[in-house]
Amino acid sequence: MFGVLRCLFIVGVTAASGRNSPESVLDRFQEAVRSGDREQAMSLLSRDVVIFEEGEAEMGLEEYATTHLGADIEFAKSTSTRIMDTRSGAVNGAAWVLRRSETTGTFGGKKVMRIGAETAVLRREKGRWRIVHLHWSGHVK
Repeated sequence: MFGVLRCLFIVGVTAASGRNSPESVLDRFQEAVRSGDREQAMSLLSRDVVIFEEGEAEMGLEEYATTHLGADIEFAKSTSTRIMDTRSGAVNGAAWVLRRSETTGTFGGKKVMRIGAETAVLRREKGRWRIVHLHWSGHVK
């Protein structure tokens, strides 16, 4: 319902840095959504991605692309997000990125002031990190 909130807190071993690090992949996904680049956003998600948000779930890339990605793009274009904390880790071809953030702006004629939490789980697929799970939640500030 409230788009990409970009908030997480992560524990564990720090994942590798660079353009294809788990954090970088999540950053690129979020930038693609913010800029409305559906193709780029989808290229960073695994085909079997599962996205949980505000009690709803999209159970795969095609379902997300056809049901919720457009709303996430519109929300992200209408708001600004400040990442407050990021933690990440990786082990044996799996990685996680946890963030907490603050999102402000106006969406659907209503003022937005939310504190959010985001959990991203990534998996190595053909030498690249792909997002296999996103979980977004938040509360009014």
